[in-house]
Amino acid sequence: MIMRIFKSVLLIALSVLCVEVVAGEPPRMPSAPAANFRPGARTLVVGPKDSSGAPKSVNGKLVILANVSREVSAVSVEIFFDGKSVGTASIKPFRVEYDCSSAAAGEHVVKAVGRGSDGKEVWSASAKVLVENAEDNVPLAPADPSEAGEMVPSPPVIEQSLPPTFQVPDLENTYSNKRYGFSMKYPAGWTAKDETSTMKPKSSNGFWLVFGAPPVVVNIHRTKLDPGTNAEVFAKYNPYVQKWVRKAVADSPAFVTTDGKPESKRVVHRAIFIKDGYAWMANCIDTTGVPAGATEELFANILDSIRPLGSGVTITPVK
Repeated sequence: MIMRIFKSVLLIALSVLCVEVVAGEPPRMPSAPAANFRPGARTLVVGPKDSSGAPKSVNGKLVILANVSREVSAVSVEIFFDGKSVGTASIKPFRVEYDCSSAAAGEHVVKAVGRGSDGKEVWSASAKVLVENAEDNVPLAPADPSEAGEMVPSPPVIEQSLPPTFQVPDLENTYSNKRYGFSMKYPAGWTAKDETSTMKPKSSNGFWLVFGAPPVVVNIHRTKLDPGTNAEVFAKYNPYVQKWVRKAVADSPAFVTTDGKPESKRVVHRAIFIKDGYAWMANCIDTTGVPAGATEELFANILDSIRPLGSGVTITPVK
């Protein structure tokens, strides 16, 4: 029994390495327009603790992202701007958009309040912002032209390029496979490709599927486990997942983690969950360069859509 588990663990470790090497820069994915990007907004991350740093300069549209402490379980977050509620988010990542154009120039306080399922406050954090709307920076002309003195030309207005934000798309397409016995959903405009024939080593009824439209690509890889291998046994023989976050994915025990930084334009979300005698290993490679909360949410939505194949499911073959 121990020898069979060791062999399964070795196959899984080799499979993970294979997926990472090939999926790092998926060469076969066709390019597609980044239709899910919305330019013209800054992002402010609030939490998990009160910010003690210098106020962040903002203007116009502002995306406020609440980074809730992992020590609490919040089902919703309400955002306040100078004590006034400006929106509530109930889907992770907790995000609210606010237009700073109506705020006076100067320092303001943004506060995020997380609430549990009973509606009571379980977490809060705040951050300061410095509103610098364009109209606040226009110099006033003197009432009397004679007071103006020497005419000094106004400096040219330089348009600042603001970082885009990634809008989480709906999962409009359904992938189903009778051989693999499951179905799942993914966004419209994405391609789906079966890379199982290139997977090494081979696994009984295992597979490797690639979904995406760069700059976001999702790999899903399934490997058969020995009978009796649950999440605890898997973690025992794969100690690296013991440092990952434990949660439920696709109604199954899972390990999740995220590596990389948006500014390096490479963030990788990873998840391994044990379901129906298989280890499902997935990653989401995000090269957008924007805050990773949105692609983390998209990745979770895709994995949670995985269902056993039953009646009434339309088969969408992969070409």
